[in-house]
Amino acid sequence: MLGITDRWVRELEKQGVLTKAGRGKYVLGTSVQSFIAWRLRTEVEKRDGGGRDSLRERREAEIAQRMAMRDRELIDIDEHDAVLDEVLGLVVAAMVGMPARVTRDRDLRKKIETEIDGAFNKASSRLKQRGAELRARGQADISSSEDDT
Repeated sequence: MLGITDRWVRELEKQGVLTKAGRGKYVLGTSVQSFIAWRLRTEVEKRDGGGRDSLRERREAEIAQRMAMRDRELIDIDEHDAVLDEVLGLVVAAMVGMPARVTRDRDLRKKIETEIDGAFNKASSRLKQRGAELRARGQADISSSEDDT
């Protein structure tokens, strides 16, 4: 009568939705009413409890994100990368030419270059580490050009 399998009937009995009247027997009217009430209750819970709240939460998150972008508290990742590339490019260019501008002494120049290279390597490692952390959290979609930075 309910259009469900025997296994499902037993499961609903375990949940207390259906009540057995004897071995393999159930009171038809009571069982149908209980099943309909249970089905309506689960549908309402699905719709109100899960769907609406998650939809509402997603909408609120989207609105908050748009407001943060408007207020310049949040920027597009591509815009961020472009600014970072520009600024770091200037720093790298200045630092690479520094040893030659500072001294003509080859030994001192080599020592300065070594220190600058060490600083670049530390910064590069930190950028890769932080980028991996952001990707793992799913908060940034860093392009494949990260290695170029």
